[in-house]
Amino acid sequence: MSRHENEDVTHLKLPDPVTTRTTYYFKDSVALNQGQFEELRTLCGRENKTPPVVCAKTVEGTDTNIVSHYILCNNAGRMYDPKATDKRYQARSIWKFRRVKKSTFDLYTKFLKQNYKSLLHQAERGL
Repeated sequence: MSRHENEDVTHLKLPDPVTTRTTYYFKDSVALNQGQFEELRTLCGRENKTPPVVCAKTVEGTDTNIVSHYILCNNAGRMYDPKATDKRYQARSIWKFRRVKKSTFDLYTKFLKQNYKSLLHQAERGL
């Protein structure tokens, strides 16, 4: 059997790839879809700039319509505050995306828009 003899793989019954739609949220609650985010990253890479920090994101499965919400948090359960002026604040903790409920996500995105610390504290209670 040669290498190119069985190029037709329709008989294998392979599953469809999982397709998702991702939306990224930055400070001031600016939202970009995945294509716009990739353009921003390549533009920042060309100009040797640091891309802005993604504070939150939503991932929606296009086949299943299941939406997952994620917020950037540290190990101590504190959510990322992009308005913090201390530069060590960003570097001192390991920030990871954590899956949260929609109500917590809505409070956090409202905090990003309005910059009221009380909204951030309410959102942190939902962790």
